[in-house]
Amino acid sequence: MKKLLLAIGLLVVLTTVLLGMGINIMKNTYRLAQDEKEIGEVMKETVSEDEGDESIPIADATPASDAIKVSEEQKNPTVTLTAAGDCTLGYYPSQSQWNRFDQVVLEKGYDYFFENVRDIFESDDLTLVNLEGPLTTATVFTEKEFVFKGAPDYVNILKNAGIEGVNLANNHTKDYGEAGYRETQEVLKAAGIGFFG
Repeated sequence: MKKLLLAIGLLVVLTTVLLGMGINIMKNTYRLAQDEKEIGEVMKETVSEDEGDESIPIADATPASDAIKVSEEQKNPTVTLTAAGDCTLGYYPSQSQWNRFDQVVLEKGYDYFFENVRDIFESDDLTLVNLEGPLTTATVFTEKEFVFKGAPDYVNILKNAGIEGVNLANNHTKDYGEAGYRETQEVLKAAGIGFFG
């Protein structure tokens, strides 16, 4: 049931994003058509005012349809979306130090974790991942077997990888309660990364 709700939520977000992009494309197409019309009118006026003037030959006047070329991309826009699964940028308190997430960050840096998919994430229009755990400094956690958290600066792992949005509707988002959840949202906003769920 949770997976179904997550899938529905993701579909709603993707539909909203696509509709928003479609509206922007339609607005830009309308603006281009208006600009083309205005250029055509200005050119007609210029040609009619200067018909007898040898300095501006009528043959040099560019037709309005050639003044603004609509690229193939604008005529047939495509949107490339990339969605990835669980990204746990942190560790649980009782985890051993060996190979623990914070230790790997110190050793290898922020860019290590997505280095093999960064090109894909950067070349698309929108990359979404499931952020499985808060990015917070909160210390009070929920009583359950595994509770995860990462440092707020781990948001740079997402940002450097070209990830534009994260899902927060999962079983680890509130591992550090409302305080951790709110801080995660603030950290994401400050980094310019969208979130939903």
